[in-house]
Amino acid sequence: MKKAEVVGKLKQLYPTANVVINGDNINPTEIVAEIDPKNGEAMAIIDKSDAHHHKHTIEVYIVEKGSLDLYIDGKKHQLKSGSKLTVKPGQVHYAIGDETWVKTISTPPWSIEDHILETDKTCN
Repeated sequence: MKKAEVVGKLKQLYPTANVVINGDNINPTEIVAEIDPKNGEAMAIIDKSDAHHHKHTIEVYIVEKGSLDLYIDGKKHQLKSGSKLTVKPGQVHYAIGDETWVKTISTPPWSIEDHILETDKTCN
């Protein structure tokens, strides 16, 4: 992922957003701009997200640019620009893209306490 270009574009599009880099700082796997944290809106640029689930949060993934393989409970869903898919609480999920731009809407808003990483290495 071209970190500097992605971060620059996110800061240009969303100047007040907090930008979070996931994975290796030099070669990140996901970069997230928290567009409206109070309403659970974010823009994620994804190469690969970590497998996780939420106890309470419902997440809607909307592909804005590129294509995305979204794995939910082991089932692969292929999404393209304009596609939308909802992940329910308790469903283990992760995504694989190629600098894919994905708007996420989390209800209730995303929180670290409700983001439970999976330790099952078969998800990778």
